[in-house]
Formats: sequence, C-alpha cells, structure tokens
Amino acid sequence: MFIFMGGYRERFEEEVDRIGGVSAIARDMGVARNTIYNWMEKGNVPLNRLAALGGVMGMDVVYVVTGQHSGSSLSAEESEMLALYRAATLSGKMAAVGALQGAASAESKGIGGNQVVVKGDGNKVAGGGYHRYGDKKK
Repeated sequence: MFIFMGGYRERFEEEVDRIGGVSAIARDMGVARNTIYNWMEKGNVPLNRLAALGGVMGMDVVYVVTGQHSGSSLSAEESEMLALYRAATLSGKMAAVGALQGAASAESKGIGGNQVVVKGDGNKVAGGGYHRYGDKKK
C-alpha cells in the first residue's frame, strides 16, 4: 500500500482542530501546549502519542497518515465511551447498554430534562415540581 505523506502536517493540524484544539488535547494528554504546537510545526508525533490521539481523543489517524478518511472518525467523547465499554466487565457492558437504551427511549417519548413523572396512588416526590397522574377526586 502506498502512503502519501505530503500534507501530513496540514492534516494533523486539521484533526487537532476537529477533536477539540490544542488546549483541550494538551490538557487531556497531560502535555504542554507547546508540545502539541511542536508536533504540528515539525510533523513528528511520537507513535505512542499518535495512537493515543486516535484511540482516546478520536483523531482519524488513518487520514493524518494517508490522506484518506478511515470512515469511522469518533469524537473524543465517543472514543472515551468506547474505551470504557471495552474495558468493562460483561455486567458493566449490560448496564451501559441498558442505560443508553433507557435514555433514548425516554427522550423519544418526550421525557427528560428536569421533568419527573409520578404514577399511581400515594406516590410522593421530594424536590421540585412534578406531574401527578391518577389523583383521586375528594
């Protein structure tokens, strides 16, 4: 496979901007901002750091190196979620999927935000406003 390295620095800078910018990357990777700027200027990112940028931060490393998008670019949040999911136990994975399914279902039904729905007799909620269904008329 032919790897076209021309434009590497430009593609690296483009991906840095896409995944959050120099300050965010430096903070999340625990390096100085000048380090990131040096990588952008010289185009010599250490392989372990390039892998971290792809695996945790969501950089499309294939695009940076070859100039062709990998087709599976993830945001930093998505990459972090995937890394946490992969590291979880089976029960942890099941809980994560269940939580996401519940959140998606609630959102599709218009439930969410700071709304609390209470159903049944005698249910009480500590806290702010809520909707109560099934009140008995007295």
